Amino acid sequence: MKKRGFTLIEVLIASFLIFLVFSLIYATFFTLSKTTKNVEEKMKKAEITFNFLRKFNQELKSIVDTKNFSFSQDEISFISKIPSITYPVKITYRVIEKENGFSLVRIQENLIYDYKFLFPVFENCKSINFSFYTEEGWNYIWEKETLPQAIGLEINIEGEELFFPVKLPEGNYGKK
Repeated sequence: MKKRGFTLIEVLIASFLIFLVFSLIYATFFTLSKTTKNVEEKMKKAEITFNFLRKFNQELKSIVDTKNFSFSQDEISFISKIPSITYPVKITYRVIEKENGFSLVRIQENLIYDYKFLFPVFENCKSINFSFYTEEGWNYIWEKETLPQAIGLEINIEGEELFFPVKLPEGNYGKK
């Protein structure tokens, strides 16, 4: 009478194949999980950047006639009437050099109640610069008594270069 069943070799081969399939599924799952996490992090950073640039654009387009604006390659300061606040505020964006790169901080001063707060917008950047547009083109220095036609924000963050120009409203907001 012949015995029915599997030989030891057949069981070992089947076990090895099952182990191989589970190993491939495991590797695929964790690779996919890691890729998904990286994409989510990039999407979050992109959303934060987009929201900041939208707010930056809104603030610059809401500059009010004032004698208190100043622009340089590493700092811009102006008084703006943004829709979310019922009174004008002084807004300053300042580039600060640190050990691990450059940071852009936003300072908002309440002109009525005399207080201010600041927070970092971007950190650990390779470079951050402001530039100013006139008929002659883009410049890093602004020493005129009027607003430029546009202000550009140049950021190099995580190896990606970003240039965001904002066209300022028409009109002569000369210093008085």
